Amino acid sequence: MQKKLIIKDCMKHDSCAWPITKVSYPVVFDCGVEAGNWELKDAQGEAIPFQVTDIVKAEGMVTSLTLHFLTSLSKGEYKEYTFAAGEENGKPIEDKAFSPLFGFAVDKEHNSFSVTYEDKKMVCRTGFQNIEYRILNTGSIFEEIEITCRGTLEQEYRMIVRRITGMPFWELEETMTGMETGEAAQMEMTFENFDFTHRYSNARPVEKIDQYLGEKNELPITMMPFENWVPWFQSKQIAFLGEEYSAGVFIRDNLGWDDGKYAIWGSNRDFGVTFRYEKDAVTAQFPLKNGTRFTGIAAYPGSDSTYVEKLWKWYAFLHLDKVKNWALDWEEDPSRYPKFWGNVLESQECELPKNCSKNALLESLCREVSNVDKMGPVSNRIFANLTAVFDLTAKDMSKEEFDRARAMFAFMGYATKDENYMPMENMLAGHPNFMGDTAAVSGFVCALFDQHPEKEMFRKYFNRAVELNMKYHIRPDVAAYESLGGRETENLSCYSFAMLRPFMQVCSLFERCGYPNPLVCENGAKWLNWMTGALSAPVNGRRIVPQQGAHSRTDDIPYMLCQLAQMLEDTYPEIARNTYAACRGSALNGFEHNEKVWKLLFERKEDDGELTLKTEKFTGFGCILREGVGTPNEISVHVQQLDRGPNYRWGCFENTGNGGIYYYAAGKRYSYNSPEDTGDRDLGADVGNCGFAVKKDHFYHNIGFQDLTEPLRDFPVVKQAKLMAGDTIRDYYKYRRVSLVETDYAVMYDAVTHMRAAGRFLWTANELEEFPEIWQLVPGAKQMEGDGGANQYRAGNGDAHCLEAHQRSKTVTYDGNGNFLTLVSHRKDIQVQKTEYGAAVELPDRTDYLFEDEARIRYQAEAMSFTGKSGIISIHKDGTVRGALLEGTRIGVGNLQICLEGRGAVFFEKQEMAKAAGGVDVHSADEDVQAAGAEGTAAAGIWSGLITADEFCSLRINDRTVLVEKGKYRWKLGADIELRKLPERTYTGINGFVRDTRRHEWGFLGTDFKDTGEILTYPEE
Repeated sequence: MQKKLIIKDCMKHDSCAWPITKVSYPVVFDCGVEAGNWELKDAQGEAIPFQVTDIVKAEGMVTSLTLHFLTSLSKGEYKEYTFAAGEENGKPIEDKAFSPLFGFAVDKEHNSFSVTYEDKKMVCRTGFQNIEYRILNTGSIFEEIEITCRGTLEQEYRMIVRRITGMPFWELEETMTGMETGEAAQMEMTFENFDFTHRYSNARPVEKIDQYLGEKNELPITMMPFENWVPWFQSKQIAFLGEEYSAGVFIRDNLGWDDGKYAIWGSNRDFGVTFRYEKDAVTAQFPLKNGTRFTGIAAYPGSDSTYVEKLWKWYAFLHLDKVKNWALDWEEDPSRYPKFWGNVLESQECELPKNCSKNALLESLCREVSNVDKMGPVSNRIFANLTAVFDLTAKDMSKEEFDRARAMFAFMGYATKDENYMPMENMLAGHPNFMGDTAAVSGFVCALFDQHPEKEMFRKYFNRAVELNMKYHIRPDVAAYESLGGRETENLSCYSFAMLRPFMQVCSLFERCGYPNPLVCENGAKWLNWMTGALSAPVNGRRIVPQQGAHSRTDDIPYMLCQLAQMLEDTYPEIARNTYAACRGSALNGFEHNEKVWKLLFERKEDDGELTLKTEKFTGFGCILREGVGTPNEISVHVQQLDRGPNYRWGCFENTGNGGIYYYAAGKRYSYNSPEDTGDRDLGADVGNCGFAVKKDHFYHNIGFQDLTEPLRDFPVVKQAKLMAGDTIRDYYKYRRVSLVETDYAVMYDAVTHMRAAGRFLWTANELEEFPEIWQLVPGAKQMEGDGGANQYRAGNGDAHCLEAHQRSKTVTYDGNGNFLTLVSHRKDIQVQKTEYGAAVELPDRTDYLFEDEARIRYQAEAMSFTGKSGIISIHKDGTVRGALLEGTRIGVGNLQICLEGRGAVFFEKQEMAKAAGGVDVHSADEDVQAAGAEGTAAAGIWSGLITADEFCSLRINDRTVLVEKGKYRWKLGADIELRKLPERTYTGINGFVRDTRRHEWGFLGTDFKDTGEILTYPEE
């Protein structure tokens, strides 16, 4: 009985030359065979050394086994092996035909074992007293020794030490259980008798072995599967270099590293291998925590700094034992192309993809294969272009060209989905847009090659990437905050669209292939709703994307937004149609310059439906205040405050752009920041944006990270958002209230903690546009010219850029002490006067009385009264009176007196007493409401043991009183107070929301690796 085994290279590429590698094959016999009478021969009939394991018998006969042997593969090589069982002349090769490179020895006296290379030793100590050793497998190909260590608290640490014949490294597989009890422990591996002088890892240059050591002589690097792309403190491999001999460690397989948790973004550092250098020796420290690890340990002559990196490439990432199973040669009919772009090219005039020729395609694929171990998600983006080129040129290729091109395309599909690249099985690698770029390659392979034997595997991988990113990187609804979900981890102006782009490209092909679209899901709809809901009021006839975060070089709405709406329309019609309406007037260009061919697959759909943009609060993002939507006077004021995370590329200055404002009104933009001023530019909080900052320890800080805990008020007369300060600045800064009054102006109240707190209010506009009118009322700070934004700046990646005129900014600042009250308006016909209670604002049609303070205002005049901290009374010349009590207990004008007790707010409008009407919002109270006491509170008899303060408010209008449950209402004053409860919004949160205590861009920007906080983890499902 014979089994034929074939290994071949279909790419015929110079860089594809695999060294000698142990490969393994499961062998199943249709009929049982006798054990031991086997042989393995190559195509020339020469006997090849082999080893068998995992023998399964039935009735004394072998039914299956695993065959192991050593082989290599060079460019274009074809190898055929025959494994024969039951042959009369079959003889196994003697084990002594090959000898292992490393020696193994046990020192029971010191509870250690060592692996030896020449006279060098790698000595392993665990600290356990109960240690057992046994041989699992031995033969001509490899030897496996199991070491089991047991503690007193059901702790078990099991190691398999594997020595493969002729390999320049040995393997260590660890399995740990019961390690959550007792003190933290670790296995230490010391490299003895090596004379190391330098070290090298792929994210750092060659450094002296003792360069940048920590307080305990620790090296500034951790070996673990993944971190930011690419952080200088993490690596999958590290080499220790000497003049004569060197050594190193590398992750043998990311799949073998599993701590039983599902980390988000980066691996858990407390599971990674760390190193220290003392007494002229390097010690690797393997923490003993529940889970598994799979590591390679190398020793070799010479001082090649990249040798261990090469071992990782050929024996982990592109290990021949898995590459041999990749389907790179299959039947695919080239006459079926073009599948996607043929019809659109015939019907439209368009620009073809760059270098749209078969020769250019093959050159690009060869380049990608050559650099496969150095590739990154950004370089993966070329496959969007290559997909279109392949589709358009396949019909013109010779059979040899077609076979080679598809083989390289599929090879890159396998490589980019490999767990050793961007992990997804045991953790979800970040950045989210990078995972999108990476997973898209699998999607392109699936769509292009629908006859590929593993197309479903590629499709499943892409779908899973979409599902996980939608689960973990889209903020949920939070009913307690009355906030909508949908905000993506990455910044609005660039990287959220950068994640959308690869997903949309693949999904547009999937729909043409008849595959289900993974973006058609609840969080996909929330994501679209956030991107649409964050758009500005019209500027020169079109809505724009506020320049929040890094790379905000364009404010155009990308066509992908409408394309996603089309995909979601059947399932989420209201969100889709609102997107169409919001995009009216926009050119809907590509997100970046290289998307023209992809835009051909998008056919714009016009919709004359009603626009329903509203004042909204989005979880972890901020609030958008709107008025006059759809009218020439439309205004939107955007107030940013991010939560603690995860966040990416929202800015690298102090606490990002939190507290920052974007202001659009009457067809113009009145706020601005240059492309990286709230992004990668390393600025302070007091430069280049529209915000407020408080000086702490000689530096300015903005309001910081915080949840949006405070109610969002959405009344006809005024909209108001309140941001609470984050914990890093709370000793100096209390909160920021931002109010939008009709379509006319915005009011900002910044409360600090003491009268000497030094604050700075700043406003930035585009250099070619005008500033709004600004009245700095309290403390009455004088205007100072800012630094003009930045005509020349240095971005976070270190590249210098010269801004074009239309991207430059100009800034004015106001410095003072104590609380700040500031009014900003685009209107030129407003007069503002500071008053004891806040401000009086004269407009052509009315006078507004603004009540704004951090302390309680007690105002009583002949026609008006107010008790509280924030509110407005607006008296129109036609006799209409409107007002709102936003924070307080009492508001009155003329013969209308309203008292509110509890955590709520109320507004009113009247022309005469009989027609008084308004609304009231009631929220859960932070603390118990007192039954009686201050003037204007509810009567003591209202409250009883059956009524708790966090469920009701007491609303009194003149002599009528009513208890109001939590919710939003409209009221009308008649014989009694008539209440009509508005429909409650349904909040549909998700279980995947996770929090973080760090900013992930820290590793990218090079902050101290010890200072990056915890990694997100989520239990496996």
